[in-house]
Amino acid sequence: MQRQNFASLIRRSSVPWLSLLVVMFGALLRSDAAGQTVSFGAKTDIRTGSGPSLVALGDFNSDGRLDLAVANANSNTVSILLATGTGGFGTRIDFGTGANPRSVAVADFNGDGNLDLAVANESGHTMSILLGAGTGSFGVKTDFVTGSRPVSVAVGDFNGDGKLDLALAKFDSNTVSILLGTGTGSFGAMADFGTGRGPTGVAVGDFNGDGHPDLAVTNFFGATVSILMGDGAGSFGANTDFGTGIQPRPVAVADFNGDGKLDLAVANFGTATVSILLGTGAGGFAAKTDFSTGAFPGLLIAVGDFNGDGKLDLSVANQSNDNTVSVLLGTGTGSFGAKTVFGTGSIPETVAAGDFNGDGKLDLAVTNFGSAAVSILLNTTSFVFTLGFDSPTVTAQAGTKVRVTVSINRSTGFAGNVTVTPPDPAMGINPKPPDPIATTEANVTFKLKIKGGAPLGPHLVTFTGRDDAGYISSATLTVIVQ
Repeated sequence: MQRQNFASLIRRSSVPWLSLLVVMFGALLRSDAAGQTVSFGAKTDIRTGSGPSLVALGDFNSDGRLDLAVANANSNTVSILLATGTGGFGTRIDFGTGANPRSVAVADFNGDGNLDLAVANESGHTMSILLGAGTGSFGVKTDFVTGSRPVSVAVGDFNGDGKLDLALAKFDSNTVSILLGTGTGSFGAMADFGTGRGPTGVAVGDFNGDGHPDLAVTNFFGATVSILMGDGAGSFGANTDFGTGIQPRPVAVADFNGDGKLDLAVANFGTATVSILLGTGAGGFAAKTDFSTGAFPGLLIAVGDFNGDGKLDLSVANQSNDNTVSVLLGTGTGSFGAKTVFGTGSIPETVAAGDFNGDGKLDLAVTNFGSAAVSILLNTTSFVFTLGFDSPTVTAQAGTKVRVTVSINRSTGFAGNVTVTPPDPAMGINPKPPDPIATTEANVTFKLKIKGGAPLGPHLVTFTGRDDAGYISSATLTVIVQ
């Protein structure tokens, strides 16, 4: 077919799902009543560059608060908005990228403890690396040639050398490119692996339980998602395709039915649905089940427990003219309820979730392509108590221990006992003590032991609280292993 700009093919602009989000999940409510409602306050808009596409979260100035990085497709910049900790953000600071930035990933690519940015530039056919200073500032970009039209970027250690690598979905070439990191912020020559037609979104997960990261890639023209199994040495096998809705774009990876196996959520632009594909744990997936979203679901899927029942929910921006974001509450069985919509700015494209005001509730950040702004929607759901942390992210070296203080934030009139359960040992991170702690205090402390062989990069570890009346809260901490 004739070459076109990707944005014209999908009516708006195209930014598929970013696999790496550094977020803290807050949760709440009573176990027998949660899952029924969720609410967000009216939006507050903050200016970005022109044509904001994808938003990613990270603590860029090392103050323990989640900041925003927004790729601006029309101004060839990425905007950094530093958080105030009360739900607000400062005036943006712009840094140059390549032409037509469509996707941004956040990680520490040079091992200095500061978060960096990887930006996929669709029209520039490059990937820009911007190294962070840890103060909210970034250095001048370094570009790496990728080939035709990279539209999505994901991060993982694909060859097991302890250095973070990149996976890029390239729309024109029907391939996903792997660029192996050197650990200094640079990357080696790319290797291409086949996908379906029009690869749009890419995400990383271990789908067959062999300990090696695999890839899930959506195919816009194929109405499929391709699974490529990693060999742990930086190479991937031939794609196996599974059906989705029409014109799939972003893909998210999580365990939606609680069976310990990774599942997929795919937003379908052409059918106004999100497809859930439940994983078998052996690299396969069951036939899709579709759930309705708003018209033209956007370019990122936010996953988190928005109503505190301990079950993962979904949020997608709706790129139609009604200017809304949809929230679909999960049942914990792989099914989701009817959407609830909340107002955004003009032509919302992507949504990310994090606790922006420190109340332990998961809020939303939505990029608005038409109004050059990001909308912040604070979670106003009524909580009995929440769990939280002093900082949503901690950094630790492999082979060390890190002290984690879990705060118990009680509502007025509630002073009861809360039992806090630490995360199960996984991926080389073990809690000490390993058993639940019951307390009437405002804080409880655990230590996380990082094994010497723990994979580098971000790990999500979840603490869960329950009071004597059956109310539940959970909070997930991002541990960045270096």
